[in-house]
Amino acid sequence: MQSNYLSDLSNEAIQRYFSRLSQEGVVALLALLPEDEKEAVSRLQAQANGLGIQLLGAIFPELIHDGAFCRKGALLLESATALPHRLLTGLTVATEREQAINELVVLADGIGVGGNLLLLFDGQFPQVASLLDELYFELGDHCRYSGANAGSETFTPMPCLFDNRQSVGDAVLAVALAKHPGAVLAHNYRVAEQALTASAASGNRVTRIDFKPAFEQYAQLVENRYGQQIDGDNFYHMGVHFPFALLRGEGDMLIRIPVAVDDEGALYCVGEIPEGALLSVARAIPPGSDETVRVLLREIQARQSVQWMFFYCAGRRMHLGEAAADELKQLAEQMSPTGVHGVLSLGEIGDSATGGYPLFHNASIVALPLED
Repeated sequence: MQSNYLSDLSNEAIQRYFSRLSQEGVVALLALLPEDEKEAVSRLQAQANGLGIQLLGAIFPELIHDGAFCRKGALLLESATALPHRLLTGLTVATEREQAINELVVLADGIGVGGNLLLLFDGQFPQVASLLDELYFELGDHCRYSGANAGSETFTPMPCLFDNRQSVGDAVLAVALAKHPGAVLAHNYRVAEQALTASAASGNRVTRIDFKPAFEQYAQLVENRYGQQIDGDNFYHMGVHFPFALLRGEGDMLIRIPVAVDDEGALYCVGEIPEGALLSVARAIPPGSDETVRVLLREIQARQSVQWMFFYCAGRRMHLGEAAADELKQLAEQMSPTGVHGVLSLGEIGDSATGGYPLFHNASIVALPLED
C-alpha cells in the first residue's frame, strides 16, 4: 500500500483525488480520518462508489502527519489490488461475536501462512482482549496480528468504522495482508515491585483488588509507591499517569489505563482484566525519554520496509502531555525522509514478545510496515 495525506476534504478536492486514483489504477483505499472530519465519510463513499473503488476506513481521535498530531484531513492508504476484509458488527451480542470469529478465521485462512491480520475495533467494544484469545485459539500462529481501537477520545459512542455502503459501531474492520511481516510495538513502561490480585473482575470492570474495594486499594498502592494522592475528583487526570500493569507468565506486561470509577468503588479500564490476574501499578515512561523511540528504531531498521504507519496511544499522549509531540518529533527525525504518519488510537494490538500471540495494549506505539 502507498500512503498519502489529503488535507482538503471538500467535495471538489475529494473528486479530484478519486479521479487521480482511477487514472493510476488504484482499486482499493483504506481511509483513516480524525473525528473532526467524520462528516467527510459520506463524501468519500459517494466518490468511491461512483468510480468502483473499494473503500474501507476508520475514524480516530486525531491523525499523525509529518510527525505531528493533527485534526484535519485524511490518511489514505492506496492499493493496486483489492483488500480482502470483513466489517463485522454486533460484537457485544454473543452469537454475533461467535460468528465474527468464524468470519475472521475464514479471512485469515484465505491469505495463507505468513500474513498479517490488521484489526481495527470500535473502542467502545470492551472485550477486545478476550476476542483475540478466542481468535488465537482458532488460528494460532497461522498469521500475525496488529491493529488498534478507533472512535472518540471522549469515549462517546459513534459509528467509527465504514466501507463503501455503511458506517457502524460495535464492530471490527479486519484487513488481511498477505506475506506481511507484522507490526513492531513498544511502550517501555516498568513494573513496580508490589503485585496484587484482581480478586473480583469482569470484563474491563475491576470490583475488588486483594479482596478490598478496587479504587480504595488502587489509591493506596499509588500513594505508597509514588507518593501521589488520588481521589474521585482528580482520578481521570491522574489514572493515566499510574496505569495498571497486567503481569503475564511469559514475561509480557500489558498496560491497562483506568478511566472511570463508579459509586461502588469499582474501576473501569481500557481493556479487560481477568479475575485472578496479577496486577501492579506501572512506572510510566518519563517525559523527555527517548527509550521507546530507540527500541522502535532498532526493530524498524531490521526490516526492509520503506513506508510505515504508526498507531500512537491517546493514553500515552495524556500521560506525556507536550512531551508526546517531542517523542513524535524524535521519531520523525530518525525516520527522515519517509516521515511519521498514522493515527492517535484508543488501545493497540500487537504480537507477544515471545511469539505470535495477539495482545491488547494501552500506552503503546505500534509501527506497521506498508508492504506491497
